[in-house]
Amino acid sequence: MNREEIEQDIKRNRAQRLEFVTWYAQWVKRTPNKVWSRQQREMVDSVLEAANKKRLEELAAE
Repeated sequence: MNREEIEQDIKRNRAQRLEFVTWYAQWVKRTPNKVWSRQQREMVDSVLEAANKKRLEELAAE
């Protein structure tokens, strides 16, 4: 990739992220708190579980 292609990728990625954030904010506004907060909790829990699993695997490998 040349510099111009990289810059275009960066712009495209930024636009996609902003579009997603706007969509998600609208979804949160129209969705009951109980629904979106449960989904957030499940996502955070899964991230923490994966991080803990990875750390345990690293410790076991030592």
